[in-house]
Amino acid sequence: MRAYCFIGERGEVPLFLGNPTAGEVELGIGIRGMEPGWEHWSDEEWAAWYATTPSESDVMAMAGRWSIDPTTINDAAVATAGIHGLPPSASGECGHRPTSHWL
Repeated sequence: MRAYCFIGERGEVPLFLGNPTAGEVELGIGIRGMEPGWEHWSDEEWAAWYATTPSESDVMAMAGRWSIDPTTINDAAVATAGIHGLPPSASGECGHRPTSHWL
């Protein structure tokens, strides 16, 4: 099982379960959680860590590897409503913050 959540507004990774997927490793994103001693990191260590956090475009690229990259959908060609929302089991901050990125 793999779960990852990055809250960019606070620079936190409150959820990091399992090993990074091959796609994450290949893209170099989502591969580091909050490691021991982070509170004493230098600016260079923070910059190296932050470089591994996903942007919105990274999240869309991962979605494309798994199924469909939403940015490639032509909105004008969509004729029916889709499914959206959170499953009933979603809880916690990562399940409720629209700016959090899941990989």
